[in-house]
Amino acid sequence: MKYIMIPFVVLMACACANKKKTLSSTQKAVEVKREIPSWVNQRPVSSQYYIGIGRSGLEGSDPMASAKSNALQDLASEIEVKIDANSLLYQIEKNESFKQDFLSDTKLKTKLQLEGYEAVDSYSDATGFYSYYRLDKAAYQELQRQKKLKALDKSTTYYTNATTALEQEKYHVALGNYINALQSIEPYLNEPMKLENEDGSTYFYDNVLYAELQSLLDKMQIQRMNPIVQTTPGFEVDREKTQVLVTDDKDLPISDIPIVFECEFLKKKLIAKSIQDGTANVSFGQISKKGSGEIKISLDVMSYAKTKSPLTEALLLSLRIPGSEIAIVSESPRVYIELELKHKDEPKSTSEVKNGLESALTANSFQYENNLNKAHYILKLKANSSEAGEYQGLFTTSLSGLLSVVRAGDGKVIFTENLSGIKGVDLNYAGASNKCYTSLSKELNFEIIPRLRRQIMVN
Repeated sequence: MKYIMIPFVVLMACACANKKKTLSSTQKAVEVKREIPSWVNQRPVSSQYYIGIGRSGLEGSDPMASAKSNALQDLASEIEVKIDANSLLYQIEKNESFKQDFLSDTKLKTKLQLEGYEAVDSYSDATGFYSYYRLDKAAYQELQRQKKLKALDKSTTYYTNATTALEQEKYHVALGNYINALQSIEPYLNEPMKLENEDGSTYFYDNVLYAELQSLLDKMQIQRMNPIVQTTPGFEVDREKTQVLVTDDKDLPISDIPIVFECEFLKKKLIAKSIQDGTANVSFGQISKKGSGEIKISLDVMSYAKTKSPLTEALLLSLRIPGSEIAIVSESPRVYIELELKHKDEPKSTSEVKNGLESALTANSFQYENNLNKAHYILKLKANSSEAGEYQGLFTTSLSGLLSVVRAGDGKVIFTENLSGIKGVDLNYAGASNKCYTSLSKELNFEIIPRLRRQIMVN
């Protein structure tokens, strides 16, 4: 009996010990439960740090990362972006939208390029995750100052190259360097860039840079050779009709200048560089619509930008850019008609078919032209009806032929249609032949001429 009791006592002691340990763990868990930090309910205020507080719900895949992103965005919003009265942005600000675009772009870049921030604290509860970040204001301002100096150094190198090229009248090289110099300091357009001359006098570099770039553009002219381009669907606009001449203020030709030819009417934007004699032209290809519009021509300043962005475009387009305009008129195609109609190889009256063709052409946005020398196209129709037999007093004829449309001037065939399977039935062969040609007129009106229109016109 003694041997049995001893193990039992030992087991009871162990059980009590385990129970004691379990209670201690539970008690410890209760003791470490954290109170809500003050920064969760009341935003900290600091003269030394930019503060960012972010919260995220627990439903996402990574609430901690989401809370951090929100905190950094909140931190970035504390970094105020001001427009100094001596800055280039202040000087060229022509409308509120440009200012807002710059501020929005700067705030976005501030968030994406934040450096040196530190995590202060984090907290989570049953509803979400909270993050607290901060950034030392003095350290941030010093980092920005260093970046600005680096950008300014890069910009002044471009500026020196630009002035050297301008002295040598290398306008293309000067333009590129001026624009690259301006783009290098784009993030700091809201800040004054005061530099010192060798004699101790000071100047605002960004304003001088912009003014010299504008002065260079003002020296350049784009002169159109033709005030108006007249064309018609199915034809190409000759390059010579879009030609422009790029010159300086001494009327000397300038080469290697990129020129934009943009036509909203044709939904096309083309670019060409001026050659040695200063001329530039483009081909808009075959015209496929009628109507009118303008070809807007301007120096392509955006082609010099190393990176493209809406802000860069707005900045460069704030400049006065040399340009010109050419009117373009695409009239309805004029069509001359040549008919050779026969019955049993004998000439036949063409009035019915001709009248039907004229109506069909007009209904499909063409113009009938009775003067061959004024026509854009020549429509040639050859047809012959032949006897196909008689049955119970009804006579049948069958028609075959060819319709072709050629372009006036070069004689290029642009459309063909084989005519076959057209029949006419009447009390005699002459009447049946007339019925054949009546059916031909209907087919021309409802099928063939509409197909011709669709081939050379989109409207």
